[in-house]
Amino acid sequence: MSDSRAANAAAASRRSPGRILFIAPTLEGGGSGRVLLNVAELFIDLGYEAHVLVLKDMIDFDVDERIRLRVLAIPEAISKHKLLQHLAFTVFFRFYLRRHGPFALILSNYQSRYRFAPDAVAERLFFWIHADYWSDIAALLPTRPDKARREMARIRKFYDHRHLIAVSEAAKGALLEGNKVEPKTCRVIYNPFDFGKIRAMAEERVENLPVGDYIIHVAKFDRYKRHDILLDAFRQLAPPIQLVLLAREHDDLRALIDRFDLRDRVIVAGFQKNPYPWIRGAKLLVLSSDSREALPTVLIEALILGTPVVSTDCPTGPREILAGSLARWLVPVNESGAMAAKMREALAGDYLIEDRLLERFSSGVVMAQFVELARR
Repeated sequence: MSDSRAANAAAASRRSPGRILFIAPTLEGGGSGRVLLNVAELFIDLGYEAHVLVLKDMIDFDVDERIRLRVLAIPEAISKHKLLQHLAFTVFFRFYLRRHGPFALILSNYQSRYRFAPDAVAERLFFWIHADYWSDIAALLPTRPDKARREMARIRKFYDHRHLIAVSEAAKGALLEGNKVEPKTCRVIYNPFDFGKIRAMAEERVENLPVGDYIIHVAKFDRYKRHDILLDAFRQLAPPIQLVLLAREHDDLRALIDRFDLRDRVIVAGFQKNPYPWIRGAKLLVLSSDSREALPTVLIEALILGTPVVSTDCPTGPREILAGSLARWLVPVNESGAMAAKMREALAGDYLIEDRLLERFSSGVVMAQFVELARR
């Protein structure tokens, strides 16, 4: 390192308590990308310098200008080959460490069975567990045990002997008890939520908000989100209430809406960079997933905004969020009739949101845990 670069690095170190590096394959619309950017902003608010590395140029969110964003933009021809993608990222990652490090903490959403980090940073690299890695495998075991065992071996190969952060106790249990992963360490740190910022963003004016009462569902069109169960349950509710889907248009989604004869009552509003005005304006938010929900952030965001929620009791996150008096708003998976009944009950107005149940998700409580990790 030249004398001038060394002087600049020393000056930067004096100005902030440290640098934090985040790694993501993409920043497409979804919970894990939004959480990553949120944590980066909160670190910056605490005086840290936040860097975000993204493998592919797929970014749906507005990225805070204070974040040092770098997109590697791996060409599709290379990204189709996992080994080539890994080699490209490994070279770039090590170059980035030399140029911009050292980093007090590295948080990664990028999963690769190949090692991409040098031993020198292994103790500062934590892999974020945003998903339930057991439900699908458990479903496969009775009928396709060989495939289930191969998938378990793949997961263990990636996560064994590494430092992990799980976003919920249930997600941690699914990985360690279900998949028998043996990490170096695994701690639970909930996703942090800046209550004031969420409520302020909910006040922003947006176009095309529905006129009249509506129920909202915030999720991309995906087989695990079970739009079929949601639509079947909604079909059982009387007009004129509408259903708003914050999801991108998809031919199969439109076909599903037509199948339930709901074209006149369902609005497909697309991905929204700021979903909070839509959520705040809803009479009810519903989650209909059957799995893969480690800690569904949209449930917490709705409760922060005072919007009632009804959710399937799917693995692994909703039960951890809807605790105490809120547990009554959980319904079994794959039961549209039970979901419709609970939606009617919530819409009737008998819904209490206790602040004490949300405090554990506040940015102050959660970021203290991340800072402790960065300082160790």
